[in-house]
Amino acid sequence: MYAIVTVEGPIDLATHEVLGDRVPEMLELTDVAVIMDLSAVKFCDSTGLRVFVRLIREVRLRGISLVVTGLQPRVERSLSITGLDQEMHRRPDVDSALDWLEKGMSRGHGQA
Repeated sequence: MYAIVTVEGPIDLATHEVLGDRVPEMLELTDVAVIMDLSAVKFCDSTGLRVFVRLIREVRLRGISLVVTGLQPRVERSLSITGLDQEMHRRPDVDSALDWLEKGMSRGHGQA
């Protein structure tokens, strides 16, 4: 069973705590993968990136995969510049993430 999380709006100084506070809840919902739909997120500042660092650390500790979907160009650029994109699996949308997970994640970190 996977945890599917839909994030909407910017992830910034004003909102990062809301997402960060949900990290333990996300991880309790699955022992396989967290799928995070970011299609409605157009901006992520450094405080938001710290939430991703924390989430990446936690999924590693638990042996869980993190799959992000719907990356908008600006958010994708932020993740790429920091190298965080190398620490998560990327798929275009939730359906393709589910399909990819069901098929055994055979194509590595990059986008299919």
